[in-house]
Amino acid sequence: MNSPTQDFTAKNLNWMRKRRKQFGLTPDHNDHLETNDEWSKYLISLELRIAQNQMNFIKLSTFVTKKNKKKRTTVRTKSLDEALTLRKINDNLRRAYHIKSPSRDNIVKLVIQALRDPSPKTVYRLDIRSCFESIHRTSLMNKIARDGHVSFQTLQLLDNFFSHAYSIKPELKKSGLPRGVIITSTLAEIYLNQLDLELRNIPGVYLAVRYVDDIVIFATCGEVTLKREVQSCLSKYRLKTNESKSNIFSIKCTCSDICGHPEKCPCERSCKCAKSDSSLVSPAPEYLGYKILIGKRNDEKENKITLLLSDSKISKLKQKIFLSLQDFKSNKNINLLKNRLSYLTGNQLLPSDPSRRGLYTGLAYTHSLYSHDDSQEATSSNSLSALDTFFSNLARPALRRLGISKEETNAITKYSFVSGFIKRRRTKFSARDVIEITRCWNHV
Repeated sequence: MNSPTQDFTAKNLNWMRKRRKQFGLTPDHNDHLETNDEWSKYLISLELRIAQNQMNFIKLSTFVTKKNKKKRTTVRTKSLDEALTLRKINDNLRRAYHIKSPSRDNIVKLVIQALRDPSPKTVYRLDIRSCFESIHRTSLMNKIARDGHVSFQTLQLLDNFFSHAYSIKPELKKSGLPRGVIITSTLAEIYLNQLDLELRNIPGVYLAVRYVDDIVIFATCGEVTLKREVQSCLSKYRLKTNESKSNIFSIKCTCSDICGHPEKCPCERSCKCAKSDSSLVSPAPEYLGYKILIGKRNDEKENKITLLLSDSKISKLKQKIFLSLQDFKSNKNINLLKNRLSYLTGNQLLPSDPSRRGLYTGLAYTHSLYSHDDSQEATSSNSLSALDTFFSNLARPALRRLGISKEETNAITKYSFVSGFIKRRRTKFSARDVIEITRCWNHV
């Protein structure tokens, strides 16, 4: 089957609905869309409406969310007409700019491979502050128009979307790209791809990888020089780093500061760096949900890398355990408690179209690179075994105080993050069950 063109025809719009559930979206003028004939008439009318420039996105709405004391304005629509149009705009942009969703695991593997290399290096891990809100929208739209990769109709619909979004929430004019709609991530990628090129062209930089707003840069230059050059690049795009989530460090043999031998260094015999048990970097950096321990070199003289769960991931899991036990105190629903623990420690298949491969959520899939068999895993507070100990120590006395029998307590505390990860234990809950299970975690 041929790929869709950039035109907003009924046939191309039909591509935007195939293999996707509409999740409560309702058409603007048609009440029933069940038969192929009803869909055909609807899509033809939608094509005509777009061709006459009558798609003004008047069904958009906004709501404000709060995270880490920061307010974020999110845009959404329940209109099927607007959703299909936005999907088509997004499809046109992604095809025109050859944008593919990056593999999180592949990026982490690339970073780990670079960290294992024992050659001296400077590593700069940075997070872009309020990424979507900081993107200079006018510069971005001018670039897209100047590039000429997408049709005039696509640009016109983008302009209609932003115009109405601003009319219902004027402060969005100052906030870059609005969150909540499918085109936001794509537009951000188009903008940030330019930044990627500039970062890779910094003298001394030999690797720069980015996952959305998380960037890791490897260079041969010093920390001061690298940070200055990177900040200069960011300022060109009116972007700033989130300093609390950013850090820069050097990985090298400390003997190299006093040794002048370029190769086959005779000082290597007396070097103690490869024999040290301490981490080469302290505190350990974090990236994409992992805490990265960079320890002594192994027999092949590579840096030893251990991947554990990040501090924020550990904190969220502990909060969910605590909230599950707190909710059990009030509802006394032991089956619901077991379902929550099974969901937390296992791996759940997300609802998906039957024609597509399912997507699992759970540590065995979201953190598949976790170093569960490493010696440092057993002693670290960021390990799954430490998480199991936390759960057991919290649950046993709490359940005893509530009068739960010893047998039932033992059954509940058998739920294990280690077991769920190693055995890749899968759970199966309906969409309704998942809503009930996650209800008490809504603000985590």
